[in-house]
Amino acid sequence: MAEPSRQFLYHASNTDFSSGDVVRPVNYKHAFATKDKSLAKEYGKNVYKVEPVDQEEANSYTASDNSKWVGDMPEDAKSVIKSEKGFKVIDKDND
Repeated sequence: MAEPSRQFLYHASNTDFSSGDVVRPVNYKHAFATKDKSLAKEYGKNVYKVEPVDQEEANSYTASDNSKWVGDMPEDAKSVIKSEKGFKVIDKDND
């Protein structure tokens, strides 16, 4: 039986990261990642596959932050995951 395909998160930046580096919040209270690679590409020349440093914290923080949204949330905003602890770089996405 084949394993289900892994759903990656993406973070884009003009900063060069290596596998194992952590993308930390810089100009905001939290760091950002998205399930939508094309959305990530709008934010930097380097696109990275990432995972939350703490999955539970990222899920909880994102849900809490999204609950403050007024009106209908746009689809692209629904794909964004936020974390105060950041995202660990898995690999650079070369697609």
